[in-house]
Amino acid sequence: MLVKVKLLTGNQTEIDIDATDTIARIKERVEEKAGIDPKQQRLIFGGRQLADEKTAKEYNIEGGSVLHLVIALRGGAAAFAATASAAQRADRNISAPSVQRAFK
Repeated sequence: MLVKVKLLTGNQTEIDIDATDTIARIKERVEEKAGIDPKQQRLIFGGRQLADEKTAKEYNIEGGSVLHLVIALRGGAAAFAATASAAQRADRNISAPSVQRAFK
């Protein structure tokens, strides 16, 4: 069955998979088409990141489905989580009046 793989850039490619293919195997097929190392790939379907050991069938991926490909950067989600947490603390601790007083 053919599924589409869409990059954040908007580019997309079609790959031929079987329902019994693992996500790891699908990543190998993406590498064949797009040249992206499977270790750097994060595939998203239905708002969930897909685990390498599960199959397309387990995620109800069917012909015509669209998988979203995100490239994992060094540092990964931990760095993002720390940044997001810091931003949330900043939002709670700084109000407009306190910022105005700081610049008087």
